[in-house]
Amino acid sequence: MNNKQLPKVSVGMPVYNSERFIRQALDSLLAQDYPNFELIISDNASTDMTQQICLEYGMRDKRVKYYRQKNNIGVVKNFNWLFKNSSGDYFMWAAYDDMWAPTYISRSVDMLEKEKNAVLCFTHAQVIDNVGHKQQIVVFEFEAQGLREKIKVIRNNWSCLAMYGLIRRKSLEKIRLFSDASDCDYLFLIELHLLGNFIIIPEVLFYYRHYIKKRELITVSEIKRFYYGADKRWIPPYPFFLYYFLIKSLLLYLIIILKWKDGPFKKILSFLNSFYLYPFYAYNHILYYQNARFYYYYGLKDTARVRQSVFFCILSNPLYIFNYDFCCILLEAIAGKKFLNSLKAIKQNVTNHL
Repeated sequence: MNNKQLPKVSVGMPVYNSERFIRQALDSLLAQDYPNFELIISDNASTDMTQQICLEYGMRDKRVKYYRQKNNIGVVKNFNWLFKNSSGDYFMWAAYDDMWAPTYISRSVDMLEKEKNAVLCFTHAQVIDNVGHKQQIVVFEFEAQGLREKIKVIRNNWSCLAMYGLIRRKSLEKIRLFSDASDCDYLFLIELHLLGNFIIIPEVLFYYRHYIKKRELITVSEIKRFYYGADKRWIPPYPFFLYYFLIKSLLLYLIIILKWKDGPFKKILSFLNSFYLYPFYAYNHILYYQNARFYYYYGLKDTARVRQSVFFCILSNPLYIFNYDFCCILLEAIAGKKFLNSLKAIKQNVTNHL
């Protein structure tokens, strides 16, 4: 079988100010042993050396197609733009800081060609840090029957990485892709999983870069820029924008469930049974906790903001009062840092004498 007879694969890479790692990612993808693929890069109006690096690779390899957005269109539109402007029988998103074994695409295509009922193929993953040191191995298992079970396996830790698997184009054309809602990656995977099976190659062929960034998205302007880019749309002020994304996510979740093949009564039961697995339980308290945590660890001394975050965090999940880090944030917000340091010193003295 010659190259033209092989199914075409489109790889979409969304980038924004990606100069730090993009060379490693591009080298990894262009070293794939699968011959019939295109690599589409959508640059979300970067302000660093990303454009020059991508143009350099485009000159060297005809498989690289570089496009630069006139304005920042936001991460969601950038991801979706890549698929809509691809032509392959199979499609995969590729992050600018991840890496892949040379056989990643060829093995995935082979599996999907054999398993006609599968919609996505992924592999086990190796977590790497910012300098490429290998850390934990993440093993995936997506076998499930029924709505509740399918949602449950998607909600497991690290399962969102499956969005970087190889996916049938026909399956992607049947779903809404990504949306500006909380947990949009999980929503995407749940809807896709309801169309068919996810198959896993039981080997590490994907390397996910996980490293601590300076800070997370914790202001309305940062969230707005992340989702919408230069689009000047209104979103509610803090903390209400969190519930705006949450409610939107919940509505999309209900729409996905209503499309499931069960009858109305079973749909209601499945929704109630799986409700605790979805963002109404998870997302808002995680965001409030992270918000308070990053103000605490990175020294952003807005005490009122910390107290507000802590307050809403307790409202959304009272169990966080048993988390040590959260208790430190709580004590500092209430009594100040000196009081917290005194308690830590007492704790250390007690520990030393035990």
